[in-house]
Amino acid sequence: MDTIIYLYRKRNLSEPAIDTFRMKDYLLVRAGLDMESDRWFGHKLIPPGEIPPGEISPWTEQSSQAGLRERMRTFWEKRRALRVLRRQRAACNRELAEIRREIQAFCEEMLPLIDQRFECRCVYEDTIRHCLTGGQRSGWEEYRQDRDIGEELAGIWREYWRVPEFEEYLELRWTEPLLVYARLHHFVALGTAPCIFELFSLCARRMKSLRWFLKEADHTVELQEAVADFYEEYGAAASIQTLEGERPYARLLLETRDPVCVLDFTGDPRVPVSGLARGSIWIDFMSLEERERRIAAQGSGIAYFSLKETWRRAGKP
Repeated sequence: MDTIIYLYRKRNLSEPAIDTFRMKDYLLVRAGLDMESDRWFGHKLIPPGEIPPGEISPWTEQSSQAGLRERMRTFWEKRRALRVLRRQRAACNRELAEIRREIQAFCEEMLPLIDQRFECRCVYEDTIRHCLTGGQRSGWEEYRQDRDIGEELAGIWREYWRVPEFEEYLELRWTEPLLVYARLHHFVALGTAPCIFELFSLCARRMKSLRWFLKEADHTVELQEAVADFYEEYGAAASIQTLEGERPYARLLLETRDPVCVLDFTGDPRVPVSGLARGSIWIDFMSLEERERRIAAQGSGIAYFSLKETWRRAGKP
């Protein structure tokens, strides 16, 4: 059975919180991690080169005219500061070693949940994605003060975590289940996807109208022929409006008198929703958490659904 591992942040944990759910044709594993870019559960990292407040004031270079007393004072201040940095560096190495052991143990704990005969993908919640998938890892640099400690944690994660990231959001297998939420009769489609006409056909019986907004470059001859075939088979005409320019969906103003079901394939979270009638439904096939936050912040009476939202709420009433 295929496996989806959903990784999210959950505070006040002493160990990962792992739950499993059997979905229709795959296994969902939800793993809660209490971590940030510089912390893994109870292990807090202090960047090497950062002197704790009150430990010692940073030294400054003395002029060539400084007296012997001043030069000696500067010399001993540097010696004390170097000892502080060495102690700090040793503490960081101890914490990193413990984090390495715990991340390795977590990855080994997940292995029995993955059937090697089938595909396994992971999904990161936005709150931890950048912490675990940072840029390229580099080694420690002695006494450097601007070191990004979070990159060390991300580097350890990449060393042990071998599960590829889920990218199949627009495949029919993953889009079709979301149509259970498309309960209205008027539809607005934003953007396109390889399976879009298959989704239209599944909604055709209850579809009274379809407004379709897409980029000018996507309005191809093949698409126009598919629209004609869709009308001929289902008697449903699509009103198409093409958009030009960079990030055209961010400038689109949707205004509806009646509640509509928005089928969003754009991957752009900035489409304004203020003009939609209350009771409208927004199905975000690309599962952008920023889109979900924007709709929730507006309090506009629009229901939001996505794959990530489904996985996050699995097992909850």
